[in-house]
Amino acid sequence: QDSTFAVAGPVYRACAVTTKAVMITKDVRPDFHPSTSGNSGKHCYSVELDYVVNANGLIEVETARIVTTNNQEYAQSVVVILPQLRFAPAQLDGAPVRQIVMDKLALSTARVMVTEGSGRPSPPRMPRC
Repeated sequence: QDSTFAVAGPVYRACAVTTKAVMITKDVRPDFHPSTSGNSGKHCYSVELDYVVNANGLIEVETARIVTTNNQEYAQSVVVILPQLRFAPAQLDGAPVRQIVMDKLALSTARVMVTEGSGRPSPPRMPRC
Protein backbone atom coordinates (compact mmCIF):
# COMPACT_ATOMS: atom_id res chain seq x y z
CA GLN A 1 0.00 0.00 0.00
CA ASP A 2 2.78 2.46 0.87
CA SER A 3 4.40 1.78 -2.51
CA THR A 4 1.58 3.80 -4.11
CA PHE A 5 2.70 6.79 -2.04
CA ALA A 6 6.37 6.24 -2.96
CA VAL A 7 5.86 6.70 -6.73
CA ALA A 8 7.03 10.33 -6.46
CA GLY A 9 10.05 9.50 -4.29
CA PRO A 10 10.94 8.54 -0.73
CA VAL A 11 8.08 8.86 1.74
CA TYR A 12 7.93 8.24 5.48
CA ARG A 13 5.33 7.27 8.06
CA ALA A 14 4.95 9.51 11.13
CA CYS A 15 6.94 7.06 13.26
CA ALA A 16 9.98 7.38 10.95
CA VAL A 17 10.45 11.15 10.97
CA THR A 18 12.12 13.42 13.50
CA THR A 19 9.27 15.97 13.36
CA LYS A 20 5.78 15.08 12.09
CA ALA A 21 3.89 17.16 9.53
CA VAL A 22 1.55 19.57 11.33
CA MET A 23 -1.45 21.27 9.76
CA ILE A 24 -1.16 25.05 9.95
CA THR A 25 -4.36 25.92 8.05
CA LYS A 26 -7.10 26.76 10.54
CA ASP A 27 -9.91 28.40 8.60
CA VAL A 28 -10.87 25.92 5.85
CA ARG A 29 -14.08 23.92 6.33
CA PRO A 30 -15.79 21.42 4.04
CA ASP A 31 -18.85 22.71 2.18
CA PHE A 32 -21.17 20.02 3.51
CA HIS A 33 -24.88 20.46 4.07
CA PRO A 34 -26.50 17.26 5.35
CA SER A 35 -29.94 16.43 4.06
CA THR A 36 -32.62 17.23 6.63
CA SER A 37 -35.45 15.35 4.94
CA GLY A 38 -36.46 12.44 7.10
CA ASN A 39 -33.66 13.14 9.60
CA SER A 40 -34.26 13.96 13.21
CA GLY A 41 -32.06 14.09 16.25
CA LYS A 42 -28.29 14.00 16.36
CA HIS A 43 -25.94 12.85 13.62
CA CYS A 44 -22.24 12.26 13.27
CA TYR A 45 -20.37 12.29 9.97
CA SER A 46 -16.78 11.08 9.80
CA VAL A 47 -14.05 10.23 7.33
CA GLU A 48 -10.59 8.72 7.72
CA LEU A 49 -8.09 9.64 5.02
CA ASP A 50 -4.52 8.84 4.07
CA TYR A 51 -2.50 11.28 1.98
CA VAL A 52 1.06 12.45 1.44
CA VAL A 53 2.23 15.86 2.61
CA ASN A 54 5.23 16.89 0.50
CA ALA A 55 8.42 18.64 1.61
CA ASN A 56 6.79 22.01 0.83
CA GLY A 57 3.87 21.34 3.21
CA LEU A 58 1.30 20.71 0.47
CA ILE A 59 -0.93 17.67 0.15
CA GLU A 60 -0.26 15.55 -2.92
CA VAL A 61 -3.95 15.28 -3.77
CA GLU A 62 -3.42 12.37 -6.17
CA THR A 63 -2.31 10.26 -3.18
CA ALA A 64 -5.44 10.96 -1.11
CA ARG A 65 -7.62 7.98 -0.40
CA ILE A 66 -10.67 7.49 1.75
CA VAL A 67 -9.98 4.70 4.23
CA THR A 68 -13.40 4.68 5.90
CA THR A 69 -16.43 6.93 6.04
CA ASN A 70 -20.01 6.73 7.23
CA ASN A 71 -21.18 9.25 4.62
CA GLN A 72 -19.77 9.45 1.11
CA GLU A 73 -21.00 13.04 0.54
CA TYR A 74 -19.18 14.25 3.65
CA ALA A 75 -16.04 12.36 2.61
CA GLN A 76 -16.07 13.96 -0.84
CA SER A 77 -16.56 17.44 0.65
CA VAL A 78 -13.40 16.86 2.71
CA VAL A 79 -11.41 15.60 -0.31
CA VAL A 80 -12.36 18.78 -2.21
CA ILE A 81 -10.69 21.04 0.40
CA LEU A 82 -7.39 19.11 0.57
CA PRO A 83 -5.58 21.41 -1.93
CA GLN A 84 -6.33 24.37 0.37
CA LEU A 85 -4.67 22.85 3.44
CA ARG A 86 -1.11 23.79 4.39
CA PHE A 87 1.29 21.99 6.71
CA ALA A 88 4.60 22.57 8.39
CA PRO A 89 6.34 19.69 6.58
CA ALA A 90 7.77 16.65 8.31
CA GLN A 91 11.49 16.73 9.01
CA LEU A 92 14.07 13.98 9.09
CA ASP A 93 17.39 15.01 10.62
CA GLY A 94 16.64 18.68 9.90
CA ALA A 95 15.58 18.26 6.26
CA PRO A 96 11.95 18.48 5.05
CA VAL A 97 10.59 15.16 3.76
CA ARG A 98 7.39 13.67 2.37
CA GLN A 99 5.18 12.06 5.01
CA ILE A 100 2.11 9.84 4.87
CA VAL A 101 -0.55 11.44 7.06
CA MET A 102 -3.47 9.49 8.49
CA ASP A 103 -6.24 11.95 9.32
CA LYS A 104 -9.73 11.65 10.78
CA LEU A 105 -12.26 14.44 10.45
CA ALA A 106 -15.70 14.43 12.03
CA LEU A 107 -18.74 16.66 12.07
CA SER A 108 -21.60 16.46 14.56
CA THR A 109 -25.03 17.93 13.90
CA ALA A 110 -28.18 18.19 15.96
CA ARG A 111 -31.66 19.19 14.91
CA VAL A 112 -33.43 21.35 17.48
CA MET A 113 -37.18 21.90 17.45
CA VAL A 114 -38.44 25.02 19.21
CA THR A 115 -42.09 25.73 19.92
CA GLU A 116 -43.06 29.23 18.85
CA GLY A 117 -42.89 31.66 21.75
CA SER A 118 -41.00 29.26 24.04
CA GLY A 119 -37.81 31.30 24.08
CA ARG A 120 -34.29 30.28 23.31
CA PRO A 121 -33.56 26.54 23.75
CA SER A 122 -30.58 25.16 25.62
CA PRO A 123 -27.79 24.01 23.31
CA PRO A 124 -28.20 20.31 22.46
CA ARG A 125 -25.68 17.78 23.66
CA MET A 126 -23.70 16.86 20.58
CA PRO A 127 -22.93 13.24 19.70
CA ARG A 128 -19.34 12.07 19.94
CA CYS A 129 -17.95 11.01 16.61
